[in-house]
Amino acid sequence: MLGNLLGNTLESLNNIFNIPEWIIGIILGFVTSIPELITFIEAQKHHSKNSNEVQGVIEATSNLFASNMLNLFVIESIGIVMFITFGT
Repeated sequence: MLGNLLGNTLESLNNIFNIPEWIIGIILGFVTSIPELITFIEAQKHHSKNSNEVQGVIEATSNLFASNMLNLFVIESIGIVMFITFGT
């Protein structure tokens, strides 16, 4: 149900803007990665001011790891429960 809704939305965007679905998918992937990119850049700027660039890399990597773990275990679990509840 939710997957069909997302697919229909992508198809509608494709028809409205006459852009191939794969390009819309790439744009969507980039847009959803912007928070991690901003966090990485800000961690690097903060720690480069303190002359501790290694700590900036560690913090940025930890943020990316935590974000991916959250997506993998929490967001996908919610999606599975919603699919089992409403999708059948």
